[in-house]
Amino acid sequence: MLSAPVHQDDQAYAQAGWEYGMSKVGVAFARLRTQDGRHLFTLKKPLDNEMACLEDETEVADRDEMHRAILAMGCHPTVRIVKTRRTATSDELSLCLDKVEHAGVFLEVEKVVGPGESGPEV
Repeated sequence: MLSAPVHQDDQAYAQAGWEYGMSKVGVAFARLRTQDGRHLFTLKKPLDNEMACLEDETEVADRDEMHRAILAMGCHPTVRIVKTRRTATSDELSLCLDKVEHAGVFLEVEKVVGPGESGPEV
């Protein structure tokens, strides 16, 4: 069963020197997300492929201040995605159904793998 819809406003950032078309492997990317009045800062670093990432996340009090801090660290904004998300689980899978403004509807299927497991093999 799908969850109730939530509104998410995501701003993505890339390290200085990274541009679309370049590999993401080994490069750290930041995201600021606002959902239900909360602001989350996430750092993702793809490992052996773009989908297998180390990920750290924390809540921040002020989105605008965090935005300025990310810029001061040398990152630049890339894409902003505003969407309505509904989630569900099926066995060991997490499902996200996103209705993205100006882009359409997307389904994301994700499985978290443990240490020593190969993402591509799973």
